[in-house]
Amino acid sequence: MKRIGRWIAFVAFTNTVTAAETEFELAYNKVLRDRNKALNLAAQPIQEKYLASLEQLTREPTQVRDPSVALRVESAIEAAKFDNEARVLRDTLLGTKWDTEGRVAKAYTFEEDGRFRSSWLAPMFVITGRRTLTIIWAPQTNVPCELNEDCTVMTELAGKRIVWKKLR
Repeated sequence: MKRIGRWIAFVAFTNTVTAAETEFELAYNKVLRDRNKALNLAAQPIQEKYLASLEQLTREPTQVRDPSVALRVESAIEAAKFDNEARVLRDTLLGTKWDTEGRVAKAYTFEEDGRFRSSWLAPMFVITGRRTLTIIWAPQTNVPCELNEDCTVMTELAGKRIVWKKLR
């Protein structure tokens, strides 16, 4: 009987500690999210000017351009466009909760630290395109996902092909 009482006290204590860590973690993620949004806003004009300058270089007459430099400029333009798209998608997803209408037990949240976290799992996510990302559930389990245009539905393109819906 004493064991049961101790076990209940232990479970109650660990749940309290977990809740406190969760509140702290939420506060920490909010600080990170606010910081990154401010940095993105500050960097946006610089990125736009950089991209415009690169695109101006591609308009140079062909006789003047060095082919190897032109290739590097084109690569830099593609990288800058991807960075902008990835930043926009990441900002759109951060802090949002997702559910599968009963296919998983808990809602998941995209967090600033690169996690797609629920109360019991926290796989990593990586932005891979304008409307695509990969969720890394385990070292050998990477699931590519595609989002619809307004980022309210996410469909897994491999594995169980679960459809996720944005809650908020």
